[in-house]
Amino acid sequence: MSAAENEHTIVGNKIHDYAEFRISYPDIATQNPPDHYADMIADICAPLQAEEAAEVERSKIRLYCRAIDEMVSSNNLGKGQLRKRSNDKIESNMFFELYGLSDVSEYTEKKIMYADYHMEGNMDLYTDQLILDYKTGKKKDLKNIAEAMEFTSDFDDRGYNEYGFDFQPLYYLALARKEGDSPKVFKYFSTNEYYRQRIHGDPKGIDTCQTEIHVEDDDHAKMMSADVFAQKGHAKYRDVMLDVFLRHGDPSGWADDDDLRAELSSIGVRTKDMPILIKKMSDVVGTEVIRNKTGIAVSEDTLSRFIEVVKQNYDVMREDFYKGGPEAYPGRPAMDCSKCDYKDMCTLVPLKEVDSDAE
Repeated sequence: MSAAENEHTIVGNKIHDYAEFRISYPDIATQNPPDHYADMIADICAPLQAEEAAEVERSKIRLYCRAIDEMVSSNNLGKGQLRKRSNDKIESNMFFELYGLSDVSEYTEKKIMYADYHMEGNMDLYTDQLILDYKTGKKKDLKNIAEAMEFTSDFDDRGYNEYGFDFQPLYYLALARKEGDSPKVFKYFSTNEYYRQRIHGDPKGIDTCQTEIHVEDDDHAKMMSADVFAQKGHAKYRDVMLDVFLRHGDPSGWADDDDLRAELSSIGVRTKDMPILIKKMSDVVGTEVIRNKTGIAVSEDTLSRFIEVVKQNYDVMREDFYKGGPEAYPGRPAMDCSKCDYKDMCTLVPLKEVDSDAE
């Protein structure tokens, strides 16, 4: 890891510390302004930088901590029940150490493991209504997030967009359902966006620093057609029109499908409206992630399909692993599984125990 990356990671970890402290002990945390705690973080990170750069970073960290403070207030978060801090947490919280605190809010650093599907997640903020992940990097564009979440694409052929693949929202929302909870909203919260707006003299509401992915109650087919059929005169035909479209197979042939046009005409669609409806509908059929006015929408059945895709890919990976045997991994022929973070959920035989002649 480069010096710059290491420095960014340290700052990010300390911002997480402040968020955990602010949520777990609001009565103590609000005795001082956010800048007070930001300066503590900056004092730790300052030796990593030249003096001038350190002061710039201090200003940035102050705005990051103010952003966390506003985010907690805007989402009406209580502190929840306090619980014992997880023993597998690698680093302690600097503010907990300072104030002699040990317990932590049930809403923070929620760990969920679903061994049957080889899934595990550690969530920054988790309630029965909301999952939130703090980001100190650049806020992601809705279009890029939606594309990066699309798990129906051919990964080998599609290539990466600016952010690569990003299944975190689907992964966490799916894990929550296996836990027995059903939060409807996942949010990315960008402290950097809060900072960017203020240094440019254009501060906006805290909601503009959050990107929302929400789960719809409609089944996926109805949900994906909602915006397509929203224009006046078409909404009342939505379900019938959707059925017509889906019965006509591959969208690539819809534009020249006379039978499709005849069916649309029979239910009241005007000829002049057909090209745009066909184009819009063909764009969304086959996707799992839909952008709409409030963010990005997915359905409950999409989350179920995503879990199955995770399992299928894991099974393929495991099969390839066994076929290759130890010789396929010459860099670590005697891996010590006792130190693996995922040993509790792993169903593989430890590498050093695998028979090299086995299929």
